[in-house]
Amino acid sequence: MNTPNIIVHETTWQSGQTELKKLRSVVAFQKGIPVSRAFDVYDNKSIHFIAYNEEHRAVGCCRLMDNGRISRPQVLIEYQMKGIENKLIEHIVKYAKTKTSFDELSILEDVRIAPYYVHFGFQSEGAPISEYGLPAQMMKYKIVREDRQHSSSSPIYDGNIMQNIDQIKGFNDKESYLEALIQIAEHCTRTIKIYSPTLPADIFSDARLLNIFSHHCRRSRFTEIKVLVINEKDMVSCTHGLRSLYEKIPSSISIRKLVPTDDEIDYREYMISDDGHMTIRARTRSIQGELSSNRAEIAKQITIFDDFWQRSRTIADLRLTTY
Repeated sequence: MNTPNIIVHETTWQSGQTELKKLRSVVAFQKGIPVSRAFDVYDNKSIHFIAYNEEHRAVGCCRLMDNGRISRPQVLIEYQMKGIENKLIEHIVKYAKTKTSFDELSILEDVRIAPYYVHFGFQSEGAPISEYGLPAQMMKYKIVREDRQHSSSSPIYDGNIMQNIDQIKGFNDKESYLEALIQIAEHCTRTIKIYSPTLPADIFSDARLLNIFSHHCRRSRFTEIKVLVINEKDMVSCTHGLRSLYEKIPSSISIRKLVPTDDEIDYREYMISDDGHMTIRARTRSIQGELSSNRAEIAKQITIFDDFWQRSRTIADLRLTTY
């Protein structure tokens, strides 16, 4: 079996639906089943796992539903029998052990395929039932609580991944602002976007926040942090935590300078994650703002950020200053 270099990345439906729709539609066509059966209402409530090859092409996917059910394991025909589904299932089991509160995982599979999951520790439960007119077997995996290794820097998915975030509505002091930033960064699956006129060191050098940023960037080669500043003076003239982290992992963190026109200057500071949450700090001289999950507002801000990013430039001396 020729196993290609595969990386599995977890994502939400909101962030990964473009790739997931394309991949599932192709697999449905290859299998000769209606594309309409490739999607359902549970997609929006699930954590999705996408397998990428060395060319960053999505070649397989699977999802973990909010009740612990693994479903829709799919691999492109030309990549089947190459161990890709193994990597998907192994990744999901590991994810469930370390980042969820589930007591067990389950998967309902064709009786001819069900024995395959015994290899991962699943056991059959009950008699076969009918699924789409074919006999299917329920397979379950018991998660032993002692095996869990939760850490303060790992988000816990329990069917409502945004539960903690939604408890934060506003902030008016440094500690509550940092808590909002930490909560958003913890639950981000791929890209964190930060816009700050000066990127103040008293906030972005906080050890807790930097730990989350570091963990996020090292999760996979696809996770990243994009930072836009207007005035980089503080970053290049003093020891700055985020700037130091950038020097360690420049492949995952990008810091660029925006030179806006007078009518484009925005003195607010905001951080957006790809799970649909954003902090908005009124002005960098004050600690007052709110956490927003308004999709229309966030979509508008992302469009503005992306436009600014295209017109921004690198900061030449960002990695040259000595302390």
